[in-house]
Amino acid sequence: MSFRLLNVHTGELTEYPLSAHPPYIAASHAWSERLFPPGVDFLASPGRDALVATIEQRYPTITLCWVDTICIDQNDEDDKLRQIPMMGEIFRGAEAVLIILGCVLGMRQDHVDELTEQLGGALSMEADEAWASEGSYWQNGDGRGLIAQAMRGLARLTVTSWSTRVWTLQEYILARRVIWIGQDLESLVLNDRLFSALPSICDTLDIQECLGDEFAKLYGFFSGMANCRLGPVEKTRVMELLGNRKATVECDEVYGVMAASGVEIPTIKGERKESAWARWVEAALGRGHLRWLLMPAVSEPLSSSPQLIARNCIVVLFGMRHKASSGSALDEVEPLGPIEVQNGTVTLTGRMIGICRVGARLGRVHEPIPNRIHRDITLVQFTLGRWPRALKVALAFGAGRYNPKQTILIAQALLNNWTRALYAVRHRREDGFKMKLRPGRQTLIWQDFMALQMGQMPGMNDGIAHLTKIRRLSVAIDAVLVLAPDQEVPDGELIVVDVGGRTVDGRCIFMVATKPSPEAGSSNDVLHKLCVTLPVTGDYEEAIQSLPLQTFSFGGKGCKVSSEEGRQSLLIANITSDFSIITMAIQGQPTAAQVPPQESTKRFVLNSILLSLIEPVRGEPTVYSLDRHPHDDASPIAKFLDSFALICSTRSGKETASAVCIEQGGPTGTILRLARNTSTSEDLLLRFQDVLNDLSLIAKGDCSLDQKAWEIMSKIIELDRFKIDSIIEIFQKKEVPELIQAAIQRLETGEFSNHGDFLEWARHLPSLSSLSHLTKTAELIKQMHWAAQARWVYSAHLQTIAFPESKTVPAWINNIYKLGRYHAALVAMIKLATTRTDLFIPIRVELVEPPPQAQFSLNGEREALSNIIRKCTKAEVEDIKSQLRVYWFKNPDHHFRAACKTRRVLIVHAEMQLACFYDSNMELTPRFLFMGTSKKACFLCSTLLHRHERGWSFSATHSKIYANWMPPLFSKGSARKIHTKLIWDINQFLEQTIGRELETKLGIPRSKKVQFDSTAGPSLTTFKLGGEFTFMKPQPPTLTDEPNGIAEEEDYSS
Repeated sequence: MSFRLLNVHTGELTEYPLSAHPPYIAASHAWSERLFPPGVDFLASPGRDALVATIEQRYPTITLCWVDTICIDQNDEDDKLRQIPMMGEIFRGAEAVLIILGCVLGMRQDHVDELTEQLGGALSMEADEAWASEGSYWQNGDGRGLIAQAMRGLARLTVTSWSTRVWTLQEYILARRVIWIGQDLESLVLNDRLFSALPSICDTLDIQECLGDEFAKLYGFFSGMANCRLGPVEKTRVMELLGNRKATVECDEVYGVMAASGVEIPTIKGERKESAWARWVEAALGRGHLRWLLMPAVSEPLSSSPQLIARNCIVVLFGMRHKASSGSALDEVEPLGPIEVQNGTVTLTGRMIGICRVGARLGRVHEPIPNRIHRDITLVQFTLGRWPRALKVALAFGAGRYNPKQTILIAQALLNNWTRALYAVRHRREDGFKMKLRPGRQTLIWQDFMALQMGQMPGMNDGIAHLTKIRRLSVAIDAVLVLAPDQEVPDGELIVVDVGGRTVDGRCIFMVATKPSPEAGSSNDVLHKLCVTLPVTGDYEEAIQSLPLQTFSFGGKGCKVSSEEGRQSLLIANITSDFSIITMAIQGQPTAAQVPPQESTKRFVLNSILLSLIEPVRGEPTVYSLDRHPHDDASPIAKFLDSFALICSTRSGKETASAVCIEQGGPTGTILRLARNTSTSEDLLLRFQDVLNDLSLIAKGDCSLDQKAWEIMSKIIELDRFKIDSIIEIFQKKEVPELIQAAIQRLETGEFSNHGDFLEWARHLPSLSSLSHLTKTAELIKQMHWAAQARWVYSAHLQTIAFPESKTVPAWINNIYKLGRYHAALVAMIKLATTRTDLFIPIRVELVEPPPQAQFSLNGEREALSNIIRKCTKAEVEDIKSQLRVYWFKNPDHHFRAACKTRRVLIVHAEMQLACFYDSNMELTPRFLFMGTSKKACFLCSTLLHRHERGWSFSATHSKIYANWMPPLFSKGSARKIHTKLIWDINQFLEQTIGRELETKLGIPRSKKVQFDSTAGPSLTTFKLGGEFTFMKPQPPTLTDEPNGIAEEEDYSS
């Protein structure tokens, strides 16, 4: 096996054996930054300077390097397939891996070394978990400033796309030595522990100035990456980090990191990522990495594309692998005997623990807003306010840790807080909820119980918990099973198998599978994996070890359940990509083509109104392109379109919300296709065109750039003056000057006394109070330029002085950001005009006329709510209504009808207008299927357009449901067929969502991101080895004695 190395001085390529080669440096870079563009001579490539500078500074005797775009023939697919399996050895064999970033780092090695030495105590504190004894200095003393300084330095490494790519993850992890370099060509060596420890410290000590958007990639990308490199976690867990990374070729999401996982599979030309993932999991299991067999339940991702390979119960879904892995409480699983994988079936050694049934349904974790999971409220809600249920919950989640008296104290705490928790949920006051406990013993036991839940409950982050009893002879162990939300609940007996799953503190995780068929008569028949248990006490370990070892087989072609599911999935995939239509046709129900458009629209509106009443925000908002740093990797055309849409929205509110697409390369030049929620006058359209004419002059170079930029901004302010005045109104409110004055006082006495630039910027804050509708355009231009720095440069500083004790950004700060968007929009438009002159010579705007607004009425229908409930759930209508009565504090029928009356005027949003225009004029469909928007897209636009056959995209969504949203209607043609199918499909999705909401916990968003009160098991981002809880040493239960009066025989099927 051989590979090619490149001479940095001559650009000459030479082939060497992989086992015998001279020393070299390997380059790690993001292709999107075009540091080594394919087809460009190496000696002329922008990235060569970084290689030469590093070699001169650190390796003067080395002359060779390895760069993927040059050392692998990018025009030869066979060469790529030969070289990919060698990537691991190439990066391991390099003297150093040089990470080249397309930004200025602004750091020197001596300064980095000095700061790292000063942070030595913080790193030790984090490693030893000495928060109580040492945390005060780093949280409140001089150490806090050092941590903030280091975090800001590390954040500079995150502004490019390097950290979001799949291949760069492996390149960093496998390196012997990592060197960083930016455009200033100063090579740096950093302590990897900084990436791992500092985010954990900031999170644990609540260092607010280091928790903003500026540092998001340190938490979401770098900390887990560093933990994998440092080695405290099982190697294959690197696959957990792929959920937020991207690759140009889809199968590279597996190939691109498999060398770092220690499990490599042969590459196959044209392979789909689902197939590559299934092969990798089977290979990992075959090598003893049984952690991947014991993944917790997760729901299927929302996607318009069905699975294109047969489902295997032992393989976690590709799109959910990161979620399942991060929710697992396991790190490494020691196999109990030999393992064999054949035809997708894993055969291994285990112990038959007993049998169980899926018992009473508990529900989901309580997450009132995304990323904030409240474990205490969750457990209280599981009791339903009843004493027998509280005892069952205490037993099951206590995992055998507590004796009878302690269990009763936990159950009493749960029941005594039922009313208070219900009040907090109803009034959305969960963050202020604290358990009311008796001082002394109950408080200590509850603290220990909740500490235990930090390792117990992450496995149910994305599933639905059920009670169960694992029985063997006279012994019954209380446990919790977690099923996926879309998983069918089995009726019969299940078998519980131990395959060696143990948490770091010795608790057991068992696999639950369907029993062999009676006619099979053999324990070696292939079983179907149903789920896993939450951790069960390790006090039964001695008894478990005495059980005989047996051979079990799971999944693959031999599993009847998986084979049937896979057959149906493949059948549907071959027929159509619209799963719901085929399903409804099979069941004899009407399909989209059989339902009149008016009826489908009415059904859609009613569904969206009900869902908005239950929970109007359906996920976590994403970041708008104009709120990102100017040097990020967002598409310049996308930013331009967002910018033009922003200035076309001339008033506040939704009436003038705008969307725009770009049609390039037409015979008459570039066309910007504009849609607005309401009509646009001819005069306004001419003023939009006037801005584009100025950008054309900039593209031609026929004017002074500074002068023309000033003129464009002046025109934008005149266009949007009504909206701008509504933004600055907040600064005249009485309390805002007081808040500004308080921020200035913190500025003078705080940690920024040596930050001259920020001091000068922040002292301008009081001038905001002077802004009004009389403020002249020139002054507003200066204010917008000043405001732009609030988000890009000083967001963490501003939080420290303006809202140090809150994670919620105040409205007046948000309005500073909104002013800054106008400056961002100007910069984005001019940047594109100067770099893509071909788009602007000529360029014009054309309008899509909005359809008329529609009137909606129930026409006296009194059973509308009942009909929706019957359609969406199998539960009793009156039971659901009684829950809604408690949730809304109102008669549910009256409340629903009132909501319908207040939303009788329906609007087709601008994004949908554009999609409909191109569905009716397919020959005009743009090559760049992106819509620039003046506001973040709503939940319904986002969901529907992502399911559209063209796959439209936009920069951000706020995930809110607007109940006056109207789908477009067509009377004929292919566009009618497209949208009828889409509306039918989205109706099915809405009804499934409503069903889940009504049958579980009303009003709980389903996004599962980060724990509010702890990490998810041994998380890769804040990994810790488990230890003993210190509050008490309870008496362990035995296999022969059951706690009297606590775990009496119960029928768990109710």
